[in-house]
Amino acid sequence: LPQANHLRGLRILIGEDQPTDYSSLRMLLKYLRCEVSVATNRESVINCLNGSSYDLIIINHLLLDHCYSQIKGLSIRLEVSPKVLLYSSNERDQVTQRVMESGLDGFILKPFSRSLLLDTLMDIFSNTVEPMTEVVSAQHHYAMAELDKIRGARILVVEDHDVNQQVVEELLVSAGFIVDIADNGKVGVEKVNANLYDAVLMDVHMPEMDGYEATEIIRNNMKFRSLPIIALSASVSSKDKDYALESGMNDFVSKPVDPEVLFSMLVKWIVPGEFSLLAAYGESDEVDEVDVLDCELQKLDSESRNTDNELPVLTSDVSDLPESIPGINIRKGLFHTGGNQNTYRNLLAIFIKEYSNSVDTIQTSFQEHELKNAFVLAHTLKGVSGMLGATNLHQATLDLERFLIDEKQSIPPHIWSAAHDKLDEVLESINTLFSNRLVVSD
Repeated sequence: LPQANHLRGLRILIGEDQPTDYSSLRMLLKYLRCEVSVATNRESVINCLNGSSYDLIIINHLLLDHCYSQIKGLSIRLEVSPKVLLYSSNERDQVTQRVMESGLDGFILKPFSRSLLLDTLMDIFSNTVEPMTEVVSAQHHYAMAELDKIRGARILVVEDHDVNQQVVEELLVSAGFIVDIADNGKVGVEKVNANLYDAVLMDVHMPEMDGYEATEIIRNNMKFRSLPIIALSASVSSKDKDYALESGMNDFVSKPVDPEVLFSMLVKWIVPGEFSLLAAYGESDEVDEVDVLDCELQKLDSESRNTDNELPVLTSDVSDLPESIPGINIRKGLFHTGGNQNTYRNLLAIFIKEYSNSVDTIQTSFQEHELKNAFVLAHTLKGVSGMLGATNLHQATLDLERFLIDEKQSIPPHIWSAAHDKLDEVLESINTLFSNRLVVSD
């Protein structure tokens, strides 16, 4: 949709309590490459408005009544207040009168079509939208016509680390794919046996079962012989690529992921078909009341993460990140997230929580002669730091990994010192970046 290019990156809040309505609306807005949050009650709407800034609010009658004063208050405290659209199933005359009385910018009637939604957004944002970031999502560089043929395809991402999961998932969802996540190869095999996927992105090094073994098991089932399985790995050696192909994988994407390479691989291997985005999004009646990427960084799921250490929570708008800070090339990191600053900020917060002691942990494993574990940890830190654009740390862990992969019994002190120093530099820079913008949640 070339005519909708200037809508890309719009930050939109949907205030709607009906799952069927917000699912279809969110899906179509994601298709237009907007950043979308959903709030399903009064408290969620207010939390979103207090914690983030938006270009557009699409809200139903009931929630508008409950939150009208907060929404109108935005025009007083913000230099540029968000546009507000009423989302309603009432008669057009009633809706028009309500819009005029409330001083809103327009309305969308239920049910609506994609073309009607696009026309409405084009009308209210004509010549008013400035690019949210200079980093343009890589999917737009790639041939839109080619991607359009496979949008809505179901992709399983088999990856054990939070940062890599979020980066890949956000890239795929923003490009219009339906994404499922498996935390290791064993879970990946189970999901492939239980569900239908159009492609699998398979990490190579994982606990419990690595990507090579998982792929071999999947290929042993005749009905999955033609399922595209694409390797994801921070190692780019010819040996790793050979292992991937020998295990039955179709192709190879290196980490940190280059979005354009990823999309080209999907275009190459996914067979175009009739993929239904609307049906896929509509299968679940549940959605986070406050989107973790767009409103605030909430506590991580207690079942999957250690709740003793809590993430920082956004308390003010931080939409404008610098191009770089000591130890981190933010522009490069944003490239890996397709230009999504919300995702990138979330990854920085996760890095502080999950990787602050990572070099110490690697060194302890090495000293206890757990060389395989030390290698896996270093390999992971190398990939994550590269994904964030922490180039110095990435190089330091690459140097460390080279000693570990050869199972050296001793590692020069300067190798350890470099890894410690570069990690400290990254952690200090992230904390400094967020110091005036984040607080630790209670």
